[in-house]
Amino acid sequence: MLDKLFGFKVHSFLHVLGMSVLAFGLPFNKVLMSIGAIWGVSNLVLEADFKTYWTNILKNQPFKWLFAFWFLHIIAILWSTDIPYALHDLRIKLPLLAVPLALVARPISKRNHIHLIFFALIVSLLFTSILNFGFYQQWFGSKQYNDIREMSLFGSHIRYGILIALGAGIALYMIYSKKSILVLTIWSPLLIWFGFYTFYSQILSGVLSLIVVLLVFILFISFNYSKWIPVSVVGLILIVSYGLITYLKPNPIELLNFNNLPLKTQEGNLYLNDLKSRNRENNKLVYISYCDYELEREWNKLSTLNYYQKDKKGQMLRNTLIRYLASKNYSKDAVGVKKLKANDIRNIENGIASIELLQTGLMARLNGIKYQFNNDFDPNGHSILQRLEYWKTGWHIFQKNWLFGVGTGDVQLAFDQQYEKENSILLPKNRLRAHNMYLTLGITFGIIGLFIFLGFWLSYFKQNLQNKELVALFFFAVAMSTFLIEDTIETQMGVSLISLFLGLFMNKIEENC
Repeated sequence: MLDKLFGFKVHSFLHVLGMSVLAFGLPFNKVLMSIGAIWGVSNLVLEADFKTYWTNILKNQPFKWLFAFWFLHIIAILWSTDIPYALHDLRIKLPLLAVPLALVARPISKRNHIHLIFFALIVSLLFTSILNFGFYQQWFGSKQYNDIREMSLFGSHIRYGILIALGAGIALYMIYSKKSILVLTIWSPLLIWFGFYTFYSQILSGVLSLIVVLLVFILFISFNYSKWIPVSVVGLILIVSYGLITYLKPNPIELLNFNNLPLKTQEGNLYLNDLKSRNRENNKLVYISYCDYELEREWNKLSTLNYYQKDKKGQMLRNTLIRYLASKNYSKDAVGVKKLKANDIRNIENGIASIELLQTGLMARLNGIKYQFNNDFDPNGHSILQRLEYWKTGWHIFQKNWLFGVGTGDVQLAFDQQYEKENSILLPKNRLRAHNMYLTLGITFGIIGLFIFLGFWLSYFKQNLQNKELVALFFFAVAMSTFLIEDTIETQMGVSLISLFLGLFMNKIEENC
């Protein structure tokens, strides 16, 4: 319609612009995400070339699978009881149908147009990541942080970590595909920055995504050179996995002869021993040979935060102090507190309970996970241990509803009931859903829905493997791996991310640009 009015391909321009707005909004703003999605669909309605749209849709095999998966959400309302939540879920997941529909009905088939959309995403990622890092480092602003995960200012730190990893993948793709000094000069610093940000931010999903991107890239290029490279990659994965398992596995508690423990401090005050507590640092029990009287007296001389109040993370400061002293192998009495330096006091006030958590980047995250496995008696407040509880509970729900699931709106209700039935040790505020996309879909729709979901992804993978679309393969591998630890398509940001990358690569892209 507008093409004839203005004399050039207005709708093609609007189509690319709308998807660029969506891409720019992914890391930045939910409103822009919504505008981009509505823009794409509205442009189709304005152009009104419905015959061509229908032809394109009918010949697109991955979209048929995707439509079946989305339509299943409507059908499964029939056996749902929480209809308001079911309708809310449909609204959240509407872009999962709308965006791919717009991009399949009117494909963006020129590679330079795809690159423009990539560029919009990269600009947004660069801008937001610099702001995130700058505020966290106190270069500007006065925001106070209790946890490095709060560094993501514009949305979920988990989704943002995945986006940063995909940004690194796009940079890697541009370097590989263009092979010029100019491209290398522009994109190499971006690749390095996104890689640094991923490991510094300690987001497990982001680290996993970046590792997957690098592995896919190595495998992709290796088939053009030597069959032994994939074998070497598999060997490297096995070695690294063994190293991680060895590092993270719970260590045995050092055996103690409780009869030989010291009875009194140097000042002559009695030590306390909580023999029921299993908390440990350096493989040693934490709550042995401590003296609350001396700890409180000496600590309150050093800090405005009272010994029996909370630290800046909301934890009991007493517990943070005792654990911190244990991690430094200091005595848990007046002598130990007097050894603390100014930076130690600041760490304790900020809720850092162990010197192992002072390391930056990935090692800090690994040490945090190791602590969780070594102190697995209470999962509350520990993301990995809570996930194990979610998976166990979710699996029990799936076993009872394996054929058709509980329905579109009843997943949280099913979890709430199962937690109560099992007398879960999780606190009510921590009794969440599966945090595993496959398990969530199995619970929602049963094996039928899971089959349709996996059938779609297999069709998408097969098409893009044949077309040798590197970014699409990055995206596929990242999505399938992060689905193991996240409910990615249960939020607007996750749905928008998935829908955009799906839609862009459901069609063959022309090489001539």
